[in-house]
Parts: sequence; structure tokens; C-alpha cells
Amino acid sequence: NEFFCRGAARVRERRIAHPTKERSNFLYVGRFVRQKNLPFLVRSYARYREAAGKDAIDLVLVGSGPEESRLRNLVEGSKVSGIGFAGNRQVDELPEFYASACCFVLPSTCEPWGLVVNEAMASGLPVLASTACGCAQDLVVPGKTGYVFSPDDESELADLMSRIATHHQERTEMGRAAQEQV
Repeated sequence: NEFFCRGAARVRERRIAHPTKERSNFLYVGRFVRQKNLPFLVRSYARYREAAGKDAIDLVLVGSGPEESRLRNLVEGSKVSGIGFAGNRQVDELPEFYASACCFVLPSTCEPWGLVVNEAMASGLPVLASTACGCAQDLVVPGKTGYVFSPDDESELADLMSRIATHHQERTEMGRAAQEQV
């Protein structure tokens, strides 16, 4: 946890000293396998993006795996803009992604714990985690460190993404609380 806390803080400090026009984004980090429920995330994001219009925040997917080509085909076929594939990254590269995000999303249908939630929270991010993630009960305090959602309710996740995207102050406070929680 300390590695991600310090790493994300260093990236943010560097950005303050050398500002860029980078926008915050929603972030997923992990394997591209069926139980991670990534097609659900893409469809939920599409709902969010349609409702948000020009103010929509992008979604970055970090990782790779056997479901990657299926996922890329879904994104291409649905013509959803704003979704980026960052590829597989090493652990020392991840603080850069966490520091660039406004929120971490873990939509799994089966997740004994979900260590990436610890990483995201240590990096100061609020978290949207499915109820199927073991860590959700212990780490995600609804309205304080993030929110939980059903891994089969696209509109619920889309609504939570909208809330996170449009409530900047709440998002910032949740990020601080998440870091303290973890």
C-alpha cells in the first residue's frame, strides 16, 4: 500500500510542477478474463458516456488476457468513444495510471478479494466495486470511500460513474478517505 501511496503522490507532485492538459479518467487494472466482467463495464460506460455527452470522462483499461480481442471487438462494434487500452503494465508503472485517474472500477462477478482495490485506495482513489468483490465489504464504505454495485446492473454502474464524474469535491474527499481506510 505504501508503494502505491508514495508512487501516486510523486506523480501528482510532478504534474503540479509541470502541468499538462491530461484529463482524469475511470480506471480498470487487471487481467482480461471472463470473471472480471469487462464487457459489462464497457456497456455500463457506454450508458454513462451517452448521458454525459461532451463532458464524459474517459475509461482506461490496463491489462491483457484471453478476453482482450473480444473486448476490443465489443468496443469497436459498439462505437463507444473514450475507451483506451493501455496494455499490460509492470507494477512500477501503475502509480502513473492511478495518479491519472479519478476513480477505480472493479466489476468482477467473482473476486475473492481484489488487491487492485487496495492499490487504488492507497493511491487516493475512490472505488466502484461490485458486490461480488470480497474486499467491498471491508474497504468500500458507500458514500465515504466509494460505492458498491450489482455486477449485472448496467444502469446502476452508469449512474455511479455519473455521480463520481460530476461531484468533484465529493470525489476528492472520497479519495482521501479511501487512502486513510486502506
